Amino acid sequence: MAKFNIHIDTIWKAPMLLIGATQAKSWVDVAEDELDIRMGIGHEHIPLSNVASASRHEWSLFYGLGHRVGYDGIGYVGSTENVVEIKLKEPQQFNLLLGIKGSYGSFYVSVDDPEAFIAAVRSAISPA
Repeated sequence: MAKFNIHIDTIWKAPMLLIGATQAKSWVDVAEDELDIRMGIGHEHIPLSNVASASRHEWSLFYGLGHRVGYDGIGYVGSTENVVEIKLKEPQQFNLLLGIKGSYGSFYVSVDDPEAFIAAVRSAISPA
């Protein structure tokens, strides 16, 4: 359906290479039945049937950048700007470091065009 680049600030592009997060390998695809999310070596799939909502979210540098794990969610974040929270209907298993998995109810991603991404997700989860 629609593919969106993960937004990575210029200042962070070199450090993001440590996780393989180049522009060519950092995107979110709003596919027919899932969100396919890749940021370098990280790759996740979220079924659209489990997506409750998508909305802008404030992101502090204190939370960190790259592949992030927090108390309420996981994130692929390359900037403190343009971050979108994808709230899930039910917590989902995500891949963490070294093959460890964790269950979370939100996924955060920074995208180049957050408004278009939010509109695409909303359209995909509640077709007209």
